[in-house]
Amino acid sequence: MTYASPRRRFNCPALLAGALLLAVLGVAAPATAQFEVTCFASGSLGLVPTGGFSCAGGLQPGDQIDISYVFTNTSTDAAANPVAITLQEEMGGGGITTATLACDDTPCAVTLPGTLTFVPVGGNGCVSNAPGVNSCTWDGSNQVFIDYTGGGVAVGAGAAVTLATIRVQASAGVGGASCGIFGSRADTGDDDIHTTDPVCDNVATGGAAGSGNLFYPDCTDDMQCDDGVFCNGGEFCDTGATGQCQPGTPPDCDDGVACTTDMCDTATDMCVNTPDDAQCDDGAFCNGVETCDPNNDCQAGTPVDCDDGDICTDDSCNEQTDQCDNIFDPDNDPSCNGAPTVPGAGLLLLFVLLSAASLVALRQRTSS
Repeated sequence: MTYASPRRRFNCPALLAGALLLAVLGVAAPATAQFEVTCFASGSLGLVPTGGFSCAGGLQPGDQIDISYVFTNTSTDAAANPVAITLQEEMGGGGITTATLACDDTPCAVTLPGTLTFVPVGGNGCVSNAPGVNSCTWDGSNQVFIDYTGGGVAVGAGAAVTLATIRVQASAGVGGASCGIFGSRADTGDDDIHTTDPVCDNVATGGAAGSGNLFYPDCTDDMQCDDGVFCNGGEFCDTGATGQCQPGTPPDCDDGVACTTDMCDTATDMCVNTPDDAQCDDGAFCNGVETCDPNNDCQAGTPVDCDDGDICTDDSCNEQTDQCDNIFDPDNDPSCNGAPTVPGAGLLLLFVLLSAASLVALRQRTSS
């Protein structure tokens, strides 16, 4: 477009008369004053991929997509009127826009080489390119260089142009990133934008950059998520919403028996339910020791047997002292004779009497 520079008009009659007088005298009138037009260089770069731009549509290993790098000219003059520019490193010296394929985020503080691989197409490596772009070449790692010819790339006032479209192939996932997200960006040189519009009285320079996110799922099937541990459940791949591995549900080892200790054994990949008698103990001594049955839960104990075999004692279990009490009671039986008996005393007396009788009989035989 053309831009008419503003000019001052001198309409004062006195000045006109003076100019006529100077003309009559043969003196040239002064030239009309003209303002300079100052321009400013700016632009932006947009990344337009053909795939991998959502979690659900994330890239899979071996997928190929095209990425277009679109430069938008936002250069203006001081009155905000758009002006034309040329992309070149220096006037007549070509230039480069650098595409960084994969980074941990869009500022690209940390690059992720190996995530995407450049796939050259055609004779110059580009799928397509604008006039003034010479080639698309790869550094063998993580950057593709879009090279301008010596004349650079001309971009009209307020116009946008696709500098180049390149092809890349997904090669490796991005571990640990939410939804497998990673950044990709492009940068011109800091001074590659030159204002070359005829209306500009100066040549302003500047640079442009742009970035976007791509998505590379952590997984494509459940086997990629399996950590080999039985007790934390079977991990699975959420191939729909997130493209990430999701934790499994640990096995339920509860056998429904209150007195067993339930656990998952990582050594055997099985549930183990161990009876624990302590969980059945009611704290009472006299009703016996309760036990845990692995199938039937807590079982009552066998009450303590406090019978001492002596008819003359009253036998009972003392819950306060956790022991048996055997108390002499002369009224239990006439044989108690008012004195406590010794357990088994009757048998002992019988033995003594029999022994005495045998001794008497032996003496009698001897004397005869």
